[in-house]
Amino acid sequence: MLEYNKGNEMKELLLEAFGIVDIINNEIYDQIGEQDFYCGLEVKTNGSNGAIVIEFGSYCLWDSEEDERTWISNDTVDGFNPEGDECQEPLEPFIRKELNTFLNILRKIKI
Repeated sequence: MLEYNKGNEMKELLLEAFGIVDIINNEIYDQIGEQDFYCGLEVKTNGSNGAIVIEFGSYCLWDSEEDERTWISNDTVDGFNPEGDECQEPLEPFIRKELNTFLNILRKIKI
């Protein structure tokens, strides 16, 4: 039963990742339009351990095995988690924050 639940959780997380990547990629396309190049977000999985990875180019923004999202208590964000337990920062805002941090680093490059 435990493996079944874990499989369902991973499937839900994978579907969430695909949805987030689709939304952000559409926003990128809307901003830059038709180009000779395109660099967008990708969802990848590692078949050996089932990790889900979201990348921009070859830069890893998020990895389900080394999830760096912050834990939020119910006291911090009122009503965010009705059970009152701690929960992780939502994935989409985390991905946006990580992508913007990476893009800010790239903006500093002068050639």
